[in-house]
Amino acid sequence: MNNLIIFFISSLFLLFSCESSQKTRLILDSESQLVSWYKENKKLLVREKQLNFINIKGQFIPNQIVELREKGEINLVFEKEYSRFEYYQVEFSLPESNVNFLKSGISNLGYQELVDYLSYKIVNDFTLNINDSVVACKNVVFERSFGIKPSVTLNLVFDSIEKFGTRQLVYKDRIFNEGIIKLKIVDSKVLREIPKYVSKDENIWKKGS
Repeated sequence: MNNLIIFFISSLFLLFSCESSQKTRLILDSESQLVSWYKENKKLLVREKQLNFINIKGQFIPNQIVELREKGEINLVFEKEYSRFEYYQVEFSLPESNVNFLKSGISNLGYQELVDYLSYKIVNDFTLNINDSVVACKNVVFERSFGIKPSVTLNLVFDSIEKFGTRQLVYKDRIFNEGIIKLKIVDSKVLREIPKYVSKDENIWKKGS
């Protein structure tokens, strides 16, 4: 009987230890650990769709990764600003082609008209569905490669209104005559598994608040 009790207590200890480990691995103590996680798990945040002769790839980019790219570090001042938004990247490309997308003739828009649309107007044609909510696109940055890359890359910014919930990008197409294009990017399960870097300064700040 005593052996059974000891076995039961040991099993409970292992269970809670595993749960604790599962939780703590979502909090990282270095920026390099966050970058490593992102490189190893990036595919979890990417979805692709092929429409006729066009590939569309969408990616969710964690706000701390964007912060690191733009600021070179993560700190409380930057964190508050970046956490207000959600960041996505969309890429249009022609399958198995090295032809410059802008000059491929895939769109009814002329070269300069297409460049202007991607630079200034496409922001009005993207929305983000989060569960039952629709969020307008706040900003789009068109990455000009000047012919170096055959694809077109857009960086999208949306207000962050809900921490979890399925994310679906919606594009009201004005380039390919495909109508409404929907691309589910991530769901709650994936979002809950994205770790976060918490600095020592942030821990001190939280304890003192």
